[in-house]
Amino acid sequence: TTPVYRALKDRFPSSVVEVLVKEEYASILKGNPFIDRIIAFARNDTIFSVIRSIRKRGYDLLIDLHNNLRSNLIKYASGVKHILTYNKDVRARRKLVKTKERGSLLGRHVTERYLGVLESIGIESPAGKTAIYLEEEEIRWARSILPRGRLVGIAPGATFRTKQWPPEECAELVKILAERGFIPVLLGDRRDQHFSIIILGRIPGHLLARCVDLTGRTTPRELSSVLHWCQVLVSTDSAPLHIANALEIPVVALFGPTVPEFGFAPLGENDVLMERNLSCRPCSLHGGASCPQGSWSCMGQIKAEDVWETIIKIVKS
Repeated sequence: TTPVYRALKDRFPSSVVEVLVKEEYASILKGNPFIDRIIAFARNDTIFSVIRSIRKRGYDLLIDLHNNLRSNLIKYASGVKHILTYNKDVRARRKLVKTKERGSLLGRHVTERYLGVLESIGIESPAGKTAIYLEEEEIRWARSILPRGRLVGIAPGATFRTKQWPPEECAELVKILAERGFIPVLLGDRRDQHFSIIILGRIPGHLLARCVDLTGRTTPRELSSVLHWCQVLVSTDSAPLHIANALEIPVVALFGPTVPEFGFAPLGENDVLMERNLSCRPCSLHGGASCPQGSWSCMGQIKAEDVWETIIKIVKS
């Protein structure tokens, strides 16, 4: 969403841009020069307290970039006269899941579609790059906890199981990287910790010393600082991919149950999206707890050796 804030400030330099965001993601927006105030929605906050806060501020314009039940309740009770709402294209995406007709592209990347919300108020902005603004102190902190060498970030987990990269393939990639002079850095949130334990359990003892496991040990902003030092990130269709894009770190993106037509493919010039052309894809909008085919082939067929070869091409470029 960060290109939206910049586009607003470019068009209306004297405007005050305030962003309501879940508390756990607020740090990602810290230091953004196009945001005047970040309003963190804490877990113990009620929708009614948020609505009261918005009413007190007396906004001229409210832009809903979520368009879900909660954001709809907030905006329609906010008292704000002018409201813009992001179109999620849910029907088109569900149709793609049902028909598998990938030739009928949904259109623009999600960042472009976010910017499209502003067209009705006269802002026709070209596709903007997402951005995270790190402070030098944060970058130095990450440097202090990481070993020296060629770092490759790996984020094999995901909220939904079918989007995860099988641990045996990830472990094979970790071994290949460690054997060939790179330092694999495992990344993810607390929900991915069991995943990293399985992966590292497959690594020979003599190679473990070359591996770094930060799974579940970083905030989103600390993860960003760590990625700053990585040459490449290998990631599933999940948050680390988009953080790396915002930092202009090359990404090898592994897509399985979801497809780039949904609008969440990596945007970087040197990014590579790896997927397998299977008739069952896409099988869901966001991934699921189990594979409908019972095979998990979409992710299992993405092999460690192929990912390694892609990493080398990126590094050499």
